[in-house]
This record gives sequence, C-alpha cells and structure tokens, in this order.
Amino acid sequence: MEIVLLTDFGWRDGYVGTMKGVIHRISPKAVITDLAHELPNFNILHASMVLQRSYQFFPKNSIFVCIIDPGVGSERKPILVKTKDYIFIAPDNGVLTMTLHETQAEKILYLNQEEYFLQPISQTFHGRDIFSPVAAHIANGVPIEKLGSPLEEIYQLEDIEAKVENEKIQGRVISIDHFGNVITNIKREIIEQHFPRLDFAASIINESKTTISHFCSHYAEGRPSEPIMIFSSNGFLEICLNQSSLEELLEVSVGDQVIIPLS
Repeated sequence: MEIVLLTDFGWRDGYVGTMKGVIHRISPKAVITDLAHELPNFNILHASMVLQRSYQFFPKNSIFVCIIDPGVGSERKPILVKTKDYIFIAPDNGVLTMTLHETQAEKILYLNQEEYFLQPISQTFHGRDIFSPVAAHIANGVPIEKLGSPLEEIYQLEDIEAKVENEKIQGRVISIDHFGNVITNIKREIIEQHFPRLDFAASIINESKTTISHFCSHYAEGRPSEPIMIFSSNGFLEICLNQSSLEELLEVSVGDQVIIPLS
C-alpha cells in the first residue's frame, strides 16, 4: 500500500521527516509519497480542495494521511474513513468534506485503540504519534476494524457548494494557488447549464469589486494584466492572469464572494 502525506508542516522543522521515520520504523517496506506540505497554515478548506482534486490519481488502496490540524490536542477526534478505493486518516475537522462530496464513505472509525499509537502521546504532534503509526499498521496488514470504533457521522465544512438563487450563481473563493490563481467553488456543470456558450461575467466582491467577462480555454490565451476565467483542472471556475498573480492585483482572499448574474 502507498501512504500519501498531506500537511501544512512545511519542510524546515523536520515534522514531515519525523512522520516518515515513524512509518518506516513500523512498516519498513512502506512506500511514502508527499502530496503537499506547504499548504497555507491551518487552512482546512484549501487542504480539502487539494485532496479532492488529487486523490483519484493515486493507486487504489492508497492510504492518505491528511494533517491540517489547528485543533490538535483538543477534543476533536482522530478518524479513519474508508471508501471503495481508498483510506483517509485525518482529524475530524472537515478536511475530508470535498472528497466525501464525490465518493461515498463505506466505513468511518474513531481511532481510539491506543495500542497502535506511539506512547506517550504528545498534545501537539498527533501526526507523529497517532496518524502515522495507524497508517503504518494498516500498511502492515492490520484490519482497520481493530484500530477504532464505528462513527455514524463526521464533521463537514458548511457552504462548500455554490448556490443558484435570486437570479444569480453565488459562490466564493475557496483556494488561491502558488501562482496567485483564484479557484472558486463554482462547478463547470453549473456554468455550462446556464451559459452553454460561456458568455457570462463574474464579479469578485471585495474592495476592488472587479467584474471579469473574458473566458479562455487556457492561460496563454489571456493578455498580460487582463483578468480572465478558465476551468481549473478539477472542474471549478478559476479566475487568473497570464503569467502573473490575480491575488496580488485584486487583493483577493479566500472567502471572498464570487457572483455570476443569470440575466
């Protein structure tokens, strides 16, 4: 089994390397892949989107360890979610929300069997002491049912999906990538349903109150310094600049509203 790590730990403090050491000590033959470690600190929504657009490209039976955990040490639960093809290990804080909007959970467990954790358990580094050991034991063949007790439901982020009401599509910015490209929660299907010719305009509701009406098929189609819209690789409306940062130009932030009038 492949173990895939997704964190906001960065590289300079040794946290990711320590997690890998724990995994390899328990499961020496485990294959570990780094999905991302430079996520915006504590940004659960951004992490949820990164996972959603990536997981399906990994081999079936991969184990995803998703540690964006501002509530570490609190009463939030460590959980495991098994879908048809994958296993996800994470804090119960909503980081799995977007993934579980498109793939069904077959089993949900509260990870509470401490014999599979490192001891003593730190109150600040559950990635090392809980999540990494659990992933390693699964890679060694331990049945997931031994790792915890069943849960009926887990925490879900609210207002993830765009809404169509009051004669407009109402969305918001859910992520800004390394290049300053702004990704919204407005899905391609919604836009194509209402604008089959892609003849629409989107307004970013912040201090700039900018309206963008130029839709392109790819980045290079846009002129420098001209905001354009495209569909991102995971099928959401993206607002961007050719070879420049829309985030900096328009001072966009995660959470800003994006409105598309229907008439």
